[in-house]
Amino acid sequence: MMQLSKKLYSFDIFDTLVTRRVATPEGVFTLIQKKLRDISNLPDFFKENFCTIRIETERYARYNKFYTQLSYEVSFDEIYDTIANNYNLDGSTIEYIKQIELALEKENLVTITKNISKLEQSVRNADVVLITDMYFKFSHLRELLKDIHPLFKSLKIYSSADFGVSKSNGKLYECVAKNENIDYCNWTHFGDSYYSDVKQAKRYGIKAVWLKQEDLLSHEKYLLKNNRLDAKIQASIGAARLSRINSSCVINSEKFGFGASFAGPILYNYVDWVIRQSLRSGAKTLYFVSRDGYIPKKIADIIIESKKIPIQTKYIYGSRIAWRIPTEENYKTFIEDIFDEYRDKPILKLLAYRLSISEKKLREIVKISQPLGLNRRSYKKKLCQFIIETPSIKEFILRQFKKKHDLLLSYLRQEIDFKGTSLFFVDLFGSGRTQDYLCDAINEIAPDTCVIFHYIATIYCANSTTISKKISYLKSKKYAHYWVELLARCLDGQTVSYELDGIKINPVLEKIDKIPMKNWGFESYLQGILSYTKNACMVESANEFSLCSVQHYIALFDYVCSSLDKNNADILGSIPYKDFGCESKQTEAAPKISILSIIVNFVLCRKLERISLFPFISVRRNYIKCESLLRFIKRFPTLQKFIFDIHFHRKARKLSITVFGIKIDMSRILQKGQYNNAKVYSR
Repeated sequence: MMQLSKKLYSFDIFDTLVTRRVATPEGVFTLIQKKLRDISNLPDFFKENFCTIRIETERYARYNKFYTQLSYEVSFDEIYDTIANNYNLDGSTIEYIKQIELALEKENLVTITKNISKLEQSVRNADVVLITDMYFKFSHLRELLKDIHPLFKSLKIYSSADFGVSKSNGKLYECVAKNENIDYCNWTHFGDSYYSDVKQAKRYGIKAVWLKQEDLLSHEKYLLKNNRLDAKIQASIGAARLSRINSSCVINSEKFGFGASFAGPILYNYVDWVIRQSLRSGAKTLYFVSRDGYIPKKIADIIIESKKIPIQTKYIYGSRIAWRIPTEENYKTFIEDIFDEYRDKPILKLLAYRLSISEKKLREIVKISQPLGLNRRSYKKKLCQFIIETPSIKEFILRQFKKKHDLLLSYLRQEIDFKGTSLFFVDLFGSGRTQDYLCDAINEIAPDTCVIFHYIATIYCANSTTISKKISYLKSKKYAHYWVELLARCLDGQTVSYELDGIKINPVLEKIDKIPMKNWGFESYLQGILSYTKNACMVESANEFSLCSVQHYIALFDYVCSSLDKNNADILGSIPYKDFGCESKQTEAAPKISILSIIVNFVLCRKLERISLFPFISVRRNYIKCESLLRFIKRFPTLQKFIFDIHFHRKARKLSITVFGIKIDMSRILQKGQYNNAKVYSR
């Protein structure tokens, strides 16, 4: 007789109450494969392909059992009996591999907090059992789960491997009802699979509650598409997914998820690599340079504490404008660097900003204008040479920076420990030129070698000197790598100078509006990154290998440049940002590009960089329409010159304009500066 008054609650186990520290269930097999590489008596083919063998053997054993016994349910032992038979492995070897799998399963299982709370509440109100479609039998499941949560030591477990039936065909529900003597109408089941835990349960009249599992994000699916059997990527995505699963963040959860699953793995890999490299070089302190070093330092502190690494970290305030100070020795290089960096920008405005004077004052000092017919590049080259070779201008600039130079030296003496032979600085992206100026200043105090770590190195970073050694995680000339800098934004303004406050030297920060970055969701974003870092450290500890993987970044880079989805493009593109100069008025890093702006830039023969620093992100924010138009433009490369084209022959001093195939000779207008006597003729 069914007990009509009895209530029963049942819970699925995997991805409902517990989850693994890997992206997908087969991720555990990639961890096993890494372990097997150290076993000498196994065939190389078996060790190198274990993950695929384990997946395919389970599938084979399941179908084989169906055709021989009309049952899809296969057990853990049956899977390994098939492996032993196919690859001629003895019993002791198979048993050893089985124990490795069980141990790694146990090490990589973790509870899903919000669902465990439901389990605890249910236990107080009614009888509770656990139900799972799994190749592990009851004895194995008890061993795997007993140390994760106290309730798993006593709750009854029903596994498809024990009964030969499953939730997916509904028969396991019948076994539970019979064994528990329960009426279906008094039974509530919780699970993550809509088909097995909801649809099939409801077919029997069981009240079903769908506890939807955390889906993988678009870029995580992209990573797994070609790297599904990569243990490091499986573990990294698992750590990110776990951060989202057990997150308590309810405000800006989207930014939390982006920080945990996108920015977190990129920055964690870099910082972990920096720590390992610096330890090999004997570093005692890592100096993280503001502002790109703000988030990396927080990541480093968690890694160092988790792994008990004997190294300290310190945050040091500096920037291009605070550290690039001209002296008698580097004056020529200082001016040339400014002109080189701002070669595509309004030079007088930015030169004045870097010299800390008004543009009007600069024009008075320079007294040189762009002659008619001299192109911008030639004008800038002539202006640069004039500033370098004019003694009065050089004297004015050096005098302008004398106090700033003295304050910088005082700040460095105050903040840096000069007892060692090398100093280690951590930055993110750059040419390395700013650090060269820093090293010059440091060597005025003590003859130390400065080691500078960069995530992405531009072509300048390849040039190390005896006092400025540059080490880069990745070396690339591709401009698109510059987007990595967006991931390390913080709320502070850039360091513009230093000031004496009593006996202490303090940095002077540019005053910027912090509201846009706060409204964007910076705090949630940062918490996501730190949550990933903690989980990544636990994953490394559980599996005894580093997650540091260049392949992870390369795959993400390909994703950003070729397959970036609109959601991630909107998150990246909406970050408040300013590339050069005063940052008091920050705008979106990669604003949406409209169809009209693409057409205007096409007609005027301008690159998309004129309207966006990161055009590949901007285009993806309006993906379908923009991509279609850009494909059309690429298909007809000569169309632009037919619509509108300007051609200037410098030697002949002739200017011509083409509009819809009609060519207008503007030579006389160029000479006289008037729009008359123009000769019009057809192409």
